[in-house]
Amino acid sequence: MLTKLSESATIQLPKHIISLFSLSAGDELLCDTDGTAIRIIPKELNPKLRIDCFGQLTFGYAGKYLYASNKKACELLALLLMERGKPIRKQRLAETLWQDAEPENALDSIYKAVRCLQALGKREGFIMPVRADSGFMWLDMERVESDVIEFERLYASGRFADYEAAVELYRAPFLSKEFYEWLEQWQAFYDIRYMNMINALIESYRESNPNMARYYQSIQYKV
Repeated sequence: MLTKLSESATIQLPKHIISLFSLSAGDELLCDTDGTAIRIIPKELNPKLRIDCFGQLTFGYAGKYLYASNKKACELLALLLMERGKPIRKQRLAETLWQDAEPENALDSIYKAVRCLQALGKREGFIMPVRADSGFMWLDMERVESDVIEFERLYASGRFADYEAAVELYRAPFLSKEFYEWLEQWQAFYDIRYMNMINALIESYRESNPNMARYYQSIQYKV
């Protein structure tokens, strides 16, 4: 489908496309571009980029593991994830990731890392949710899911059933297989929450279910 766009363009979808996706008035569509083509996809049919951070940093899309050859590109994605969609100055990101490089070289390296991520997304048929504008960069959190985001949601609920689920998510300390300079404060952040939930579960089960209490005691020092 070819469409000529103006500043206030309206895109009409062919009837067979509307029928194919069972679209109706009011449905939301995702419109994105990789710089060469515009893709329009019903939001519910567009999987999210999966970023898992407990233990080793891993990425996935539509159930498939993704591999990026540029290690700094992977680190950039993890760093942006921890900012939860907040726009961060590119210069600050560059200085964090390439601390020993000259500022201009560090900034050039961050552009190379982004191009690597964009190329990875293009190969796999999706738009990498890294956004940039006016010297800032951020992650489009509507198109991202992560074990750390789920962990924080479960922790915030205050319910013991959610604590149990969060403890199971915590397979290993935050990015424990990586060696990034900025990790220490985030590792402490998640370690403390893990221990808080473990201690709460031990106390909850101490009288009612001693076996469960002993189980949580046995994994108490996984951190």
